[in-house]
Amino acid sequence: MKTRYLFITICVAGLTLLATSCGGSKKVATMDKDSDMVEQIDPFVGSEYQTDKKFFRAVAQGVSTDRTIAEKIAIQNAKTAIAGDIQSVVQEATKQYLRNHGIDEVSDAGTKFQAESVIAVQQVLSNVVNKGKKLYKSKSTNQYTCFVALEMAHEDIGKSLGSRISQEAKDRLDFDEYQFNKEFDKAMELFNARK
Repeated sequence: MKTRYLFITICVAGLTLLATSCGGSKKVATMDKDSDMVEQIDPFVGSEYQTDKKFFRAVAQGVSTDRTIAEKIAIQNAKTAIAGDIQSVVQEATKQYLRNHGIDEVSDAGTKFQAESVIAVQQVLSNVVNKGKKLYKSKSTNQYTCFVALEMAHEDIGKSLGSRISQEAKDRLDFDEYQFNKEFDKAMELFNARK
C-alpha cells in the first residue's frame, strides 16, 4: 500500500513539474527598433487568474498544427497544474487531520485514507470551470497556440473528498467531515501564503 501511495505521489509531482515547465509565454523586453525581439504579452494575467482562498486556478498553453489538439494540450496542462496544487493542499490537510485525531500516518488506516484522497483529487478534476480561452495562429509556422484559464472552487473539493472517501476508511478513522474541511481551509491558507 505504501508503494502504491508513493507511486501515485511521484506521478502527481511529475505531472505538476511537466505542467509548470510547459507554462505560458514569458514576457520578453523589446530591445530596440532594429532588433528582431518582440515583446510577448501574457493573456490571463492578474489576481483573478491566480489561486486564492476561494479558487484553485491555472493558466496554461498548448501548441499544435491542429487547433483542437492545441486546445486539448492547454486544458490538460492547466488541469495538471491545478491537480498538483490541490494535491499539495490535500496532503497537508490529511496529515494535519490524522495528527489531530491521533492516527499514525503510516498505519493501515492512515495510509488508506491518504491513498483514497489522492484518487479523489483525480476524480474531482471534472469540475473545473473554463474561465477563458485565447487562440492564436502563427502565419509563418501555421501552428495554433491556445491559452486557457481554468478554475475550481476550493469548497467543492472539500465536499467531494468527504463524499468520495470510502465508508470503510471513514469508519476506521472515525472520520469527521467538518473537521477535515477545517484542516483543508487551514492548508489552503498556508498554500496561498507560500505563493
